[in-house]
Amino acid sequence: MLAVAVTLDSVMPANFATLAPAFAPLAAVQAPVTLTATAELGADLVPRHAQIQARMAGGRLHIARGSLPVSGGIAAIEGTREEIRLTLQRLELPGPADGSPTVVTGTAALRPQAGMLAATLDLRLDQVGFAHLATLWPDGVGGPGAKPWITGNITAGTAHDLRLHLRLVAAADLSDGAVTALTGAVEARDMVVHWLRPVPPAERVAARLDFVSANEIEITLLGGAQGGLALSGGRVTLTGLAQRDQYATVSVDMAGPVAELIGVLNHPRVNLLSRRPVPMRNPAGQVEGRLV
Repeated sequence: MLAVAVTLDSVMPANFATLAPAFAPLAAVQAPVTLTATAELGADLVPRHAQIQARMAGGRLHIARGSLPVSGGIAAIEGTREEIRLTLQRLELPGPADGSPTVVTGTAALRPQAGMLAATLDLRLDQVGFAHLATLWPDGVGGPGAKPWITGNITAGTAHDLRLHLRLVAAADLSDGAVTALTGAVEARDMVVHWLRPVPPAERVAARLDFVSANEIEITLLGGAQGGLALSGGRVTLTGLAQRDQYATVSVDMAGPVAELIGVLNHPRVNLLSRRPVPMRNPAGQVEGRLV
């Protein structure tokens, strides 16, 4: 057994992906990295065990069918032929031109499995603007319906304190990944949510979003406004995120002018009152209740 210690400046981790099966995930790192590494080599000079301290500059990380931009990062990596473990001390993702960067921390374990790669990831994210989220969310992560629904229907606001646990199976270079388990939660404020286009969106929405599974999201509404109606609570359950079509179950506590409520219920896209017409002329007054 031969022990080796090396410091390398500005190397591309993808170039080391073929050294051993456990290093295959490095193919995803397309960014210059400064490495301080120690390794134990066998008689064939193939690493049996390695520890790496990595400081990454700007570039991209390729995950599933997409990628995300990276401003910089610091990580510790420990690997054998059977497993590679990553402790992400800080990964900085660029924010919008007029905003703050997004910081990700977490841990990951990756193991070869039947010619594929099994990965477990625990991630934390400090904050990200919904208007910028599509830029940072790699295609193929979270089920085919999750990214389009969230980035297409929540067009403003800030998500913060994200906690996410994922299990996925992917090719050795992290391409063609499939999420097998997804749990976690995130809180959000000042959202604009298009819940049934072209109905005008709910605004100034505060909510908590729970990832129940890769196929289901549950949103607990904490407050907001639908036109002149105040939204004080409620719940939205989205299912079918892993399928082509998604379905929503909505219940909302609201209060405000009767005319505003009639306007929502009578919108052509909602069209509830056409089924059970309620004759009214110039409705007035206030209403408080739950819409399901």
